[in-house]
Amino acid sequence: LIIDKGAKDGVRREMAVIFNNNLVGKINGISSSYSQVMLVVNEQFSILGKSGGGSVPGVIKGQGEFILFDKVAVNENITKGDALLTKGAINEQGYGIPPGLIIGKILSVNKNENLPFQTAEAKSMVQYPKLETVFIVLGI
Repeated sequence: LIIDKGAKDGVRREMAVIFNNNLVGKINGISSSYSQVMLVVNEQFSILGKSGGGSVPGVIKGQGEFILFDKVAVNENITKGDALLTKGAINEQGYGIPPGLIIGKILSVNKNENLPFQTAEAKSMVQYPKLETVFIVLGI
């Protein structure tokens, strides 16, 4: 996703890009007038997240067509329909991804009691092809 704001507008790498309360992605590349957004479904996207009312930690990874909630302890309770939220990742300059943004909704859970971790497949609530306006979180 390319947006029409860049370095001259105060945009920096790793800043959150949102639509309503949903995380669309983060700034990945910048020119003076434009920026590239890495979407949450991008296979290079990864961030700490939480589910189950915000109490279950895990790693959120883009998988192209869906979002993977990974490295969730097998004894934690996650269920279909749970929201995935950002845990938050703010740097020393005060920008990054704030906590509590919606990343997606869990569609299925893959749990095996013989393994230390479970995973879940989630879907973003953002319809990327229909996006016309997004917001950049410039600072917290």
